[in-house]
Amino acid sequence: MSKASPVNKAAEAKATRIMINRVEEKFDLKPTCLVGDTNYGSASHAGVDG
Repeated sequence: MSKASPVNKAAEAKATRIMINRVEEKFDLKPTCLVGDTNYGSASHAGVDG
């Protein structure tokens, strides 16, 4: 049985920020909040607090 890989919070935060920026630039949309799996913490890691 394989084990889950550890979460790299810095990489997750960077990837989240990149996705948010791409959507904002392409569609002129900016989220007012983010929803995600609690294993990754809260939106504060991406600088988006509700």
